[in-house]
Amino acid sequence: MIVETYTDYLNTSKILIGCLMLLMNIGGRYISKEIPATVENMLDRSSIRLLIVFSIIFVATRDVKISLLLTLMFILLTRYLLHEKSKFCLVKGDDDPRISTAEATQAYGILKKYKEQKIEEQKDKIPDPKATATIPAQVPAQVPVSAPKPYIL
Repeated sequence: MIVETYTDYLNTSKILIGCLMLLMNIGGRYISKEIPATVENMLDRSSIRLLIVFSIIFVATRDVKISLLLTLMFILLTRYLLHEKSKFCLVKGDDDPRISTAEATQAYGILKKYKEQKIEEQKDKIPDPKATATIPAQVPAQVPVSAPKPYIL
């Protein structure tokens, strides 16, 4: 009985449906990357993107008030609370420019492997003295001998 009541509430929750619809559509941009350049330029405008967000939420909820509220919440989240450059950001990225010991060790290993590969490539380029055939000394060119003149009596 309690489970049915809870699932009925989730099934009819306009806020949950709106949030899921928004999540689905934001993730959908990674599915289709074949958008023409003109449409992509149009979608770069902030006002167009907000209109799209509103329309996605409205289609899911069929309620203008909730759609406006969720769109405002989306703006609050994306422009202030989750934006790295905002002073109100709740989730700061890793802005530490220092290199950790683990990163340095990994880089050293990669450079060592690169050096070994280059040494192997150089070994492949140097000819083996035993494998090279001896080149005979150049024979001097023969001076053509003219044919003997016929003896005329």
